[in-house]
Amino acid sequence: MMAAFAVKRSPTEPPGPSLRSSARRVEKRLREHCKRWPQVRVLGWIENVQEWMVASDLMISKPGGGTLNEGFACGLPMLAFNPLPGNEERTCRWIEKWGAGIWIKKPDDLAPIISSLLADRSQLAGLRNRVRKLARPHSARDGALAVTKLLACLTNGRPFLSCDFPTAAS
Repeated sequence: MMAAFAVKRSPTEPPGPSLRSSARRVEKRLREHCKRWPQVRVLGWIENVQEWMVASDLMISKPGGGTLNEGFACGLPMLAFNPLPGNEERTCRWIEKWGAGIWIKKPDDLAPIISSLLADRSQLAGLRNRVRKLARPHSARDGALAVTKLLACLTNGRPFLSCDFPTAAS
C-alpha cells in the first residue's frame, strides 16, 4: 500500500506567512512520524494531485466539497475526519449514507479502519463501486452542453421549458 499525504499550498491562498509556515510544520511532523513506514510517502506541494488520487486506494481527508468531488471523480472512497461544524459534518453524514466512505470520529479509529479495508478487499471494492456511481467526472462538460443547448433553443425562439437538456447518458 502506498499512502500519500499532500499539504497543498495554492497560489490563490493569501500570502500570509502563518498559513505557509503552519503547512510546513505539519509536513515536517508527518515526515518525522512516517519515517518508520517505508511504504508511506509524505508529499509537500504537488501539481499532479489527480495522478496520486488515481493511483490510491483511499482518500483520507477533511470532507470539503471540492476535495470530495475530486476524489469521487477518481473513484476514491473517503475516510473523512475532523469536519468543521455545519456543511462538513453534513457531508460526513452523506458520505456514510451513500456508502461512499467512512466518517472517522476518533483518531484512534483510523488505523484499524484502514487495516480492515485493506484486509477485506471486497469491502473496499464495494465502497469504490458506490463512489463511481456517485461520481460526475464530466459535470463541467455536461453543464457547458446544457448552456449551449439552452442558448440555441432560446435563439430559435423556443420557450425555456420546451428545451431538452443533455445528461451524462446523452
